[in-house]
Amino acid sequence: MIVGSLFEGDSERIALIQYDAYDDSLLTLIMQAQIEYRRAETLLGVETELGNGFNNLTETDHRTLQWLHDSIAGQFRLQYCLKGGLFEVNCESPEDPRKINELWRQFLNKELSRLFLKWPELPRLIGMASCYPNPDPRGTTAEDRIYAITLSEYPDLKWSSTVS
Repeated sequence: MIVGSLFEGDSERIALIQYDAYDDSLLTLIMQAQIEYRRAETLLGVETELGNGFNNLTETDHRTLQWLHDSIAGQFRLQYCLKGGLFEVNCESPEDPRKINELWRQFLNKELSRLFLKWPELPRLIGMASCYPNPDPRGTTAEDRIYAITLSEYPDLKWSSTVS
């Protein structure tokens, strides 16, 4: 995860809490995508190479899903900091990091559900990026499509502000 400011009023404190949960959050991303992909295979009555790859995935290059993760994490902070009425405390209160982490986990799960409904190909793309990492063209093509989806979904995040 890249810790940086993605909007005016972003919270580095919350970004650091998310950074500490990065590995678990990536696992959630992959596991949720795997569940959705397996559901589709079951619905169609097929087994695929990607489904088998998902089942045998023991490790992945975090960079393949970093953009998606960081975009969802930035959206959480945007909601938390700028639309604080959705939460019990504001973004810079000395709230227990465990509570913020739990709110982040809940948001991640809900956001993945929303994205999977809107972009039914996203679980497959996450699988392709995870199972066939760069330089495999199947994975890089999936990464490019994930990137396009995140730009479409999170236009309020200003990634250029993190580049020096």
